[in-house]
Amino acid sequence: MSYGYESYIGDKVRKLDHRNSQHIKNGVLLKNFTYDGNNLSYRSQQSMFQNQFVQDANMVQHYGFASVPLSGAHTITLAIGGENNSNVIVSTHDTRYLPKKLIAGEVSIHDYQGQSIELKQDQQINLNGQGNININANNTINMYSGGNKVVSVRGGSMYVENIIPSNGWSGTFSTPTGQTVRVDAGIITDVS
Repeated sequence: MSYGYESYIGDKVRKLDHRNSQHIKNGVLLKNFTYDGNNLSYRSQQSMFQNQFVQDANMVQHYGFASVPLSGAHTITLAIGGENNSNVIVSTHDTRYLPKKLIAGEVSIHDYQGQSIELKQDQQINLNGQGNININANNTINMYSGGNKVVSVRGGSMYVENIIPSNGWSGTFSTPTGQTVRVDAGIITDVS
């Protein structure tokens, strides 16, 4: 039996079919992502169908958002040109840490420790931390309620606007004009 034109074309078709079936793959991360300074990207090792192992698969992420998934997360990988040496991870998903109480239209940025920022359907924004929640600004931090500024923090001092002390509230604060106000049990006791 000779190797003729039909056999040659058949081999080419089989190779193209194999390459096309390799374009989109699902997999599982075998180790945590690490940052590769030479390639300016996060990379990981993953396992894909037919027990293929891919070393140093590059992860592409959306501008302004970065995450470093843990080993065991599921991946969607694109093979550029169908070649295994050009895999790019375009999506990761980890059901182990997925929030379970979101409803239609809600958004959560979350991690494996239970920390999250939630945009709720009732227009609440919830910050959930397991440690400190830090807000850093080079200038002024302002807090508004109902369109009115209620608190400003500048240069290490906190300024409270239009105070209506409630029963039992005690403390000291500074006004925008530099006065110190002392409140004891909801009553202003000193302004100096």
